[in-house]
Amino acid sequence: MSYAPLHDPRSSFHPPDSSQMRSFFVKKNPKAPVSSVRRRKLFLSYLPDWILTIVLAAIFFSLDKVEGYRREFSVTDTSLRHPYDPIHTNGTSELIHSSVMQFTNASRTLHFI
Repeated sequence: MSYAPLHDPRSSFHPPDSSQMRSFFVKKNPKAPVSSVRRRKLFLSYLPDWILTIVLAAIFFSLDKVEGYRREFSVTDTSLRHPYDPIHTNGTSELIHSSVMQFTNASRTLHFI
């Protein structure tokens, strides 16, 4: 495939002249005038959003003033301890059994896919 230079008359591509390019980039009407009725409708349509935003901001900043419940913490507090209970722990054989069962179930489901 050969490319013809831009000035070649046999070429099907013709670059636009500068006036066409200028009219493409220049806005024809940068700002349309807004009537007072339209401005009032726009203002009233956004008013509930702004009221909600201001109320939520006030609630958010008022939470800074609230003192929460502060419990005294001590390492020696016996109500925080969780003692070792050999009845509710799993042994090594149970862990190996559950791992093998998961592996065999996973391989069965992958086999049927």
